Amino acid sequence: MERAMNKVFKKIWSQSLGCIVVVSENTRALVRLAARLALSPK
Repeated sequence: MERAMNKVFKKIWSQSLGCIVVVSENTRALVRLAARLALSPK
C-alpha cells in the first residue's frame, strides 16, 4: 500500500474565468504576486 501525503487545496475567485477555481495552497505566493502586480501603478 502506498502512503499518500495530505494535499491541501483552497478556492479562489478567477476574474478571467468568472468562476471559483480550486488551487493548491502552494500557489499562495503566486496569487499574492499577481495581485501586487495588478495593483501597482503603471
